[in-house]
Amino acid sequence: MERPLRNSSRKKREAMVEAATRLFLEYGFEGVSMDTIAEQANVSKRTLYNHFNDKYALFEAVMALLCESVLPWPGQPSQGIQGSQGGGLNRGEVRDTLEKLGVAFLGSIYAPIQIELYRTVVHDTRRFPQLGLMMLEGPIRRSHKLVSEYLRAWQAAGEIDVSDPDLAAAQFVGMLKADVQMKLLFDARRKVSPGEIRRLARTAVELFLNGAGPKKRRAAVSKKTPRR
Repeated sequence: MERPLRNSSRKKREAMVEAATRLFLEYGFEGVSMDTIAEQANVSKRTLYNHFNDKYALFEAVMALLCESVLPWPGQPSQGIQGSQGGGLNRGEVRDTLEKLGVAFLGSIYAPIQIELYRTVVHDTRRFPQLGLMMLEGPIRRSHKLVSEYLRAWQAAGEIDVSDPDLAAAQFVGMLKADVQMKLLFDARRKVSPGEIRRLARTAVELFLNGAGPKKRRAAVSKKTPRR
């Protein structure tokens, strides 16, 4: 007897989050009331508040739903990673993994619905700073943390050398995005092709791993630098 009730409650919650997503992205956080969300979700206001204490909690649920697919990556970075001496990893695999991370990340954040979410947060965070904190503490920190975990694992394996993996992760993510996110934010008509995403990821990885010096100079430095 209890299971149908749980299923019914889950479906109502999904309907509320779906309605809130549509309304927040169209009218912004300030422009939407809990009454309107309840009406659009076809539930009572009491039911809405039984699931969400306030509008902030509902927006957080919307953000969690929209951002759960940003930078998806299976398994733990430290699993199966060994240095070249252990025969389990080489520089090419580091490069390939970073490119795959970059393509997955950019493909997610450049999706139209993600740009609309970003617009909403940027627009409303001046009056409602908690929205910006949700974004920083949620998807942004999660993305940086995952990249940082990979960098730490590769550093332990002797394949890279970064003094601050957390800062390096933030810098790599910034290099990936380039100025495209800003262009999308201010021009809703602009589209980003899969080819452009691959190019952004590839060039960011190249710059991140090798720097911007001439190739001959980098090769000479690499030969002189003893492996740690």
